[in-house]
Amino acid sequence: MPARRSLGQGAYRDIGTRGAPSWLWSPFADARWSTVLTFVALCALTAWNTRRPIVGLATAMAWLSGFEIIYEATGSIMHGWSLTTLLWTTAGTAGWMVAAYALGVRPDLRIFFVFAVLWAVWIAAGYRSNMPDRIIPGANLTFSWFDEALNICTKTTLAIGVLVGALRTRGRELPHEKAI
Repeated sequence: MPARRSLGQGAYRDIGTRGAPSWLWSPFADARWSTVLTFVALCALTAWNTRRPIVGLATAMAWLSGFEIIYEATGSIMHGWSLTTLLWTTAGTAGWMVAAYALGVRPDLRIFFVFAVLWAVWIAAGYRSNMPDRIIPGANLTFSWFDEALNICTKTTLAIGVLVGALRTRGRELPHEKAI
């Protein structure tokens, strides 16, 4: 459901993408269900397979952080989105990518290449986005399944690439974990 903007004296107006299915967005995280479920799956699968919950959390957060930074950067370049938002998104989340790297997580480069190709397709298609809470340049005024599919395909492909890389850390000791 789109956010509502007060028009004063108890009047409100929807300000998000029109016609979007209400089930698409999670009420828990102000995010798409596809993002929430992918995050949970990535965290759980990595933690379970590596037997290291911190690797699971760092991997899921690195994936989410990396996607959001690229998403905001592309929107800033193509549609003039807020550079302040890009700066704060990068500053506030890049540490998770550093943490995952320090824990031995490296994305699978073959899958990352597929992600890059899909991202280029999204850019070539105009890099439109369905926004549940606001209309900014580059946001769809009416819901687009095509643009939603590009969002989900790029996000999921990046998650798979990060997951494959994270699963390679299983059994690998880090310098601080070695027995003395």
